[in-house]
Amino acid sequence: LMADVTERLTDAREGAERMAAVVKRMRTFSRADETETRSVDLRSVLESVIELVGHEVHHRGRLATRFEDVPPIQANESRVEQICLGLLIFAARMLPDDGRATREVRLSLHLDEKHQAVIEVICDGCQLSPEEIDRLFDPFAAHDEARSAGFGLSVCKSLVDQLGGHISAESLPGTGLALRAASRARSRSPRS
Repeated sequence: LMADVTERLTDAREGAERMAAVVKRMRTFSRADETETRSVDLRSVLESVIELVGHEVHHRGRLATRFEDVPPIQANESRVEQICLGLLIFAARMLPDDGRATREVRLSLHLDEKHQAVIEVICDGCQLSPEEIDRLFDPFAAHDEARSAGFGLSVCKSLVDQLGGHISAESLPGTGLALRAASRARSRSPRS
């Protein structure tokens, strides 16, 4: 009996700790109107977003991540979190809901040749025409799945533009969609 009680108390404590972490993240997202900018670690932001909404992907497929060592960017952290949240939810909702566990969303973070920090989301299994891709960031002609996500790519584009970055979408050979958001990374200060 004592072992059963101990196990249940441990489960309750772990659940309470998970809830506290979710509430903390939700508070961060709710500060979206703040304009303060600071040094933002993109990997930490992405990991927080995955903990918050990663289950959206798992209902339709798998989530694969690859994060390279990227210098921080100077930005408003709440807005960066909203961008990452919007991209991941959009990709999850774009996965076909056909029960095939092989579907995958690949989330990566890397530096490009222009020393920009790039967040890339590749969504396997979704096919969009060139016309649909051209309208992905238009709030009035968004894909039906984007509207159902409750957080359209037009909002992501607006936030990325406000931060001085850029966002793009492209169809991949075969079946797939790649979304990329990029912003200038800060140079690492030399270590003494």
